[in-house]
Amino acid sequence: MKGLEELLSKKMTRREFLLYFGTLIVAIVGIPGILNKIENVFLGKKINGDTSTNFGGGPYGGTKKGMS
Repeated sequence: MKGLEELLSKKMTRREFLLYFGTLIVAIVGIPGILNKIENVFLGKKINGDTSTNFGGGPYGGTKKGMS
């Protein structure tokens, strides 16, 4: 908490503020995603995309065997 208090009381330029704030946002958003990817690699999980949401993959799009 002392480090946070020092950071909040420190006079800084707009650029320094944006740098700290951007780093914080990247850390909050990016680190869990990276850890999730690493976990999937070690557990051998393969993430398959849902093909029904692709272009032509719905009931009215594309061609299927026996139709056309």
